[in-house]
Amino acid sequence: MIKGITPIDTAFELIGLCNAQQLTHYIFFQTMGGALIFAVGFVFSLWAAVSKGTFRPFFTFLILFFSMWILFIVPSVPQPSVSSTMEQNGYADITTSQVLNSNPTGSLSNNTGTINPILDTFSNMLSAFTIGCVGAVELGGDPGKTNYLKSPFMVAKLAAISNQLLTQGFSSPQLSKEASDFYKNYYLPTLQNLIQQRSYTVANMPQLWPGDPAITALYSSEASTAWSKLQSDILTNLQQQSGITNKSFIDLVSSFTGKDSSVVQNQAMISLFKTDIRNHPNDYASQSYQNSGYVNSTNSSGKFWGNLMGNTMATAGANIFQSIAVSISQGMLNMAPYIQGYSLMLMFSFFPFILVIVILERNPMLLVEFIKNLFWIKSWSICWAIIDLGSSYVLSIQQMLNNTDSGLVGFWNGAYFNIVTAVFMIMLPILSRIMIDGKAMGLGVAATAANLHADKSVDLGVRTSTGAISKIGPVLNAAKPYSIRSNSGSQAAGAVVKAAVRSTGP
Repeated sequence: MIKGITPIDTAFELIGLCNAQQLTHYIFFQTMGGALIFAVGFVFSLWAAVSKGTFRPFFTFLILFFSMWILFIVPSVPQPSVSSTMEQNGYADITTSQVLNSNPTGSLSNNTGTINPILDTFSNMLSAFTIGCVGAVELGGDPGKTNYLKSPFMVAKLAAISNQLLTQGFSSPQLSKEASDFYKNYYLPTLQNLIQQRSYTVANMPQLWPGDPAITALYSSEASTAWSKLQSDILTNLQQQSGITNKSFIDLVSSFTGKDSSVVQNQAMISLFKTDIRNHPNDYASQSYQNSGYVNSTNSSGKFWGNLMGNTMATAGANIFQSIAVSISQGMLNMAPYIQGYSLMLMFSFFPFILVIVILERNPMLLVEFIKNLFWIKSWSICWAIIDLGSSYVLSIQQMLNNTDSGLVGFWNGAYFNIVTAVFMIMLPILSRIMIDGKAMGLGVAATAANLHADKSVDLGVRTSTGAISKIGPVLNAAKPYSIRSNSGSQAAGAVVKAAVRSTGP
């Protein structure tokens, strides 16, 4: 049975369906509310029939009341055991039953084991349409890089993990101490010798990370042993669980990008060391450059330290801004299914009151509005699948522009990507609402204007020499600069029309 996309919206939708049945049963059977609703509606419809001189309002009320009674009030079916479409496609992070058992609102559905079959049918039909659209969106992308029903927002989640690993540097105290000791005892002295012997400039320094072949070739046996141990410890840290699936971060990126794990490991090591060196500019600069001839000159010294201060401030600001952007993005990724789920729960929970309003107002179109709003909330999954697909394309473009084989480029931890992800997660549902209401970005106004001009252009037509009907609009425009309101202009326009008709003949 189809019942939603994610386990979260599936669980909350089921709670809403149970609440709707429970409230309907309470209003119409456990209390005198049903009799009161019938009495009030009967009196109002009879009064409307008398005042309008027709029995149409009265019979409309009777038909609506008993139709709603047969469709929504009396029928009920046992509460099904549901699983979301993501669960059926292998999504294992959380299940519908876990959401139902862990959420306090799940207790609201324990008082009833039934739901209304008509509402359940509406839910399944809208879910089926939504899932079909999501499946169509997935066909437009690389199955290895995007599959919303199996791994939603994988690019954004990997970007957050990459940002955490690469911008924080060596967060483990033990690993940080090991890296600092290696910098001090082996890497920086070797780097100084490399600068002195091969005349490397400051511009080359960011490329010379500790694992660069130009550096490792100069390591002593003791330094090589220390580097091997440090590299092994770092890779062990990177092989920890990603938090998304049971795979490690390296293995997950490798399978996601289709690249060999050794390539991903190498790129991750480069990014990690560059970040760590950038986070320790004072030690890096003083020990690397001070005694190597690059700060002896006043001009070069001032330029270098000026650039260093600027880079330090820029790095600090970027890290702060990046942490905020990642928090917003990940917050939206985690909140979005709950917002959708709670919205579905509230929609179904308030349905009994909508039913009462439909009966008293004798307006069945309110049910159409209810279904339209229900579809709008369901359509959020389509919007988010589009974002998921778009993020995979952005990743491919960034890989191409940065000429990297692993995918661990600046895009992964770029603040702009996280911000755009969060903004579009908010904006696309709003745009879908505009489209559902038929007000897409002023298209209605533009269409109206086009129709008005089209009407004006076909008000007057003449037969050309070929026998085709030609619009007189261009002919009138050619008669300017005469004003159509002036006598001379009117005479000129009339002369043009007469001449045109005379020339074409019957």
